[in-house]
Amino acid sequence: MKIWYQPIQSLQEHSNCRALLPLFCLLILILCGCGDDENPTQPIQNVLEIKELSITDQPLEVGNTATVTALINYSGDEVDLIYTWKATSGKIFGEASSVAYLAPDRPGTDTITLELTDGFVVEKHSIIVEVVETHSLSIDSGAYWQGEDFTQNLKYQVEVTQLFRPDVKLRYEILQDRAQTGAFLSIHINNTPLVEDMAIGSVRPAEKQIVQGEIDASEVVTTLGRYEIIFTLVVVQAVEQGWQLQDAKLIGAQGSAIRQ
Repeated sequence: MKIWYQPIQSLQEHSNCRALLPLFCLLILILCGCGDDENPTQPIQNVLEIKELSITDQPLEVGNTATVTALINYSGDEVDLIYTWKATSGKIFGEASSVAYLAPDRPGTDTITLELTDGFVVEKHSIIVEVVETHSLSIDSGAYWQGEDFTQNLKYQVEVTQLFRPDVKLRYEILQDRAQTGAFLSIHINNTPLVEDMAIGSVRPAEKQIVQGEIDASEVVTTLGRYEIIFTLVVVQAVEQGWQLQDAKLIGAQGSAIRQ
């Protein structure tokens, strides 16, 4: 059997190899020591608590606004906090510790929820808001504009016996029932125009359309007394039960109304 070997060419090469051996051993030790740290540094977890949610008005009238504020206890930098607000029925405007809340158009209860996080801790808190119907004077509901003329009117004598707020509003809801074309709406109180020739509805709608609106009547309805309110439709095609005044009321007033 023959054994082949490569002889060291010189004493200088042998000396160089011996000099590199300690460096090679040191490299092995460094590589072996680069495993996972059994005690890695943990991120600092700050204290985060939503102590309270408060609202400026409770109960709140339908369609009104209020401010919702969160009282927070946080041990870190509040710049790191992320606010996520939600409401089941109403609307939230803002992303800070205080936001604006718009109540829905229907009475009932609404839940406002805040989810707060700094990226590590997550906190949630909710508040229930009671939404109530405001003081209102019902003008009419379920009345159809009738007639074969292109201009059709619904006239009312309204007696205002109480005023609860200076900014009285007229709220209405109109149904495009059997009409297959749009129309133009005008509203007058004591011959003062509040709405003039506003286009409503659509042509050949796939389903019945509802038009809702709320207008400022405070410059006309200023004192107790009698008022004449006229809802005028200019239609393209007169059909029976084409348009219906589903609901109309004065918000912030009480009294009675009679259709003429």
